[in-house]
Amino acid sequence: MRVAKQNGRYAYTDEMMRKSLKLREGSQITLSRWVGRGKEDHMQRIEGRLVGIYPHYILLEVTMKKGKYRECFLNKDIFFGNIKIQKVRKEIAN
Repeated sequence: MRVAKQNGRYAYTDEMMRKSLKLREGSQITLSRWVGRGKEDHMQRIEGRLVGIYPHYILLEVTMKKGKYRECFLNKDIFFGNIKIQKVRKEIAN
């Protein structure tokens, strides 16, 4: 892996971040992230199935009571700890 030099400092490349996550498509994943501002900020837990891993983000399919939707999360947010991965379960093949 190559480390990019940016403004005289070494920066993580997207390839390094993506490889360090060690996620597989089709696995069940639970994420938690901070939402809101000021007194209303709280941790939101999101559970879903990992649909795709792309160079800059991961795509998660979330199933709610009202239906399904897809949400993107940046690799750098997960890598730097802004979004935390709590559980990863492998999908059992039928």
